[in-house]
Amino acid sequence: MRRYTDTPMCNTNDMHTYGEWYVPDETAGKLAYRSPIEAKSFEGIPATYIETAEFDCLRDGAILYAQKLCENGIAVELHNTSGTVHGYDMMQKSGIVRDLIEKRIWFLNGVLIDP
Repeated sequence: MRRYTDTPMCNTNDMHTYGEWYVPDETAGKLAYRSPIEAKSFEGIPATYIETAEFDCLRDGAILYAQKLCENGIAVELHNTSGTVHGYDMMQKSGIVRDLIEKRIWFLNGVLIDP
């Protein structure tokens, strides 16, 4: 969050604004809505697929969340993309995105069709 204050698509300043929209009153106890790593329990969370962009203020938080899920016995498939910014998957013809779409399909097939 501290490093990517001016990246395109989504940056730290944007996230502060979005955070205020999601949780206008932090004392209301709903921080998990804004940041799932803040949840009091991870019970019942299914196998989880996470992708990160290299130049994204949310990247480190997503990696920490994946680690936290693993520590709580949740199966996690984490893909860290290189040379990408938030929203990279809008470029559907890129090799990175085509590869990740295949990974998403494989993951979903594994958890929904052939668990």
